[in-house]
Amino acid sequence: MRPNRFATLLHQWVAAADHPAVQQVRAATETGHVDHRFGVTLTLNGGWTAIVQVVATSPPQGDTAEADVLPGDDVYRQAAERFATEQGRVAKAKGGTPPLTEAAVLELLLDAIKTAEYDDVAEVRASNPGTYRSLTVRCSDGYRLYLFVAGYLPPGHTVFPHPLRDMPEGWR
Repeated sequence: MRPNRFATLLHQWVAAADHPAVQQVRAATETGHVDHRFGVTLTLNGGWTAIVQVVATSPPQGDTAEADVLPGDDVYRQAAERFATEQGRVAKAKGGTPPLTEAAVLELLLDAIKTAEYDDVAEVRASNPGTYRSLTVRCSDGYRLYLFVAGYLPPGHTVFPHPLRDMPEGWR
């Protein structure tokens, strides 16, 4: 399953999970995070935003699926501007920690994927290669998808306060 298709399904599954710490689920494209075109953006309690990225490897037999059609850069730019406007309406946080750690976000995603019982998902498991936590999804068509929390945006912020995938210790 190509990453764009999976990200669309993930959006639906996380929304259906109705987790109490998640106020809103959007496609990463809706918030203009161009570096993370495949994934979801979770608005958490307290105004925090978690960006979850989906990357994929092709099946062993090669990539025969129709290529994902991506919106043009102007669509992402407009989405980024809308997101910046939304964030600008919220008082900027100084300090604090997200209401869900990286591990808790991945657990939420793992539960949502398992609960969906989607036929094309052959296996989903948590993995911890080195210092980065992630989920690995093996699809029945041979694709492997990897999900990870790219970063957190505190309330009112549009730029990550940390290097991507290198969150402060208390946020992991």
